[in-house]
Amino acid sequence: MIFRRLIFSALICTAGLEVAWADTVDVKLIYPPEDLLNAEICRTPGATRDSEAPLLLAMTDTQAAEKDPAPSTSAENVTRVNQLINADSNVPLEMFTFSPDYVEIQPGDTIRFLNSLGQHTVVSIKGMMPEGAEPFSISHKKVAEVRFEKPGIYGIRCRVHSRYGMVMMVKVGNELPNLEEARKKRHYRWAGKRFKQLFERLDQSL
Repeated sequence: MIFRRLIFSALICTAGLEVAWADTVDVKLIYPPEDLLNAEICRTPGATRDSEAPLLLAMTDTQAAEKDPAPSTSAENVTRVNQLINADSNVPLEMFTFSPDYVEIQPGDTIRFLNSLGQHTVVSIKGMMPEGAEPFSISHKKVAEVRFEKPGIYGIRCRVHSRYGMVMMVKVGNELPNLEEARKKRHYRWAGKRFKQLFERLDQSL
């Protein structure tokens, strides 16, 4: 088991349901956990499981921020998607998530993916992209952008955490030529449960 000291940017929900934003919180990251469902993934120093407020953590990396220049894309047609760890959850579908995990955009729009750091990645799913769309893979980037030119359904996963349901769906435009093909795609473990929920949301919008 590896113990590392990291700096996180965190949204802290206190026991009294008050919400505060802290720019940096020093935490101990324990990875990989021996027991995913019961492991203490992230804990503030000196805290116990009973006393610590839940943390919704978005990983940051100062060195990565220095290496990766800010994208020049205009914010007008850019949707931001973050990658989060919910250290207080015992449910795999809530531990590792894209936020939001369902996005509707138009052809030519861009998604700006944040915090593809550590073992968080952004990977297009074969069989869940329209014909002619370029596959993509993002890792070790604090900020990275993907422009979606082809209309259709796109499935995206984290290469490591997709087994725990860390996947997302992007609907581009109103013509969805690969919809039925995307529905037939089979997924491993919790990713299948997440995509079932995402297709239900898609169906409500059609």
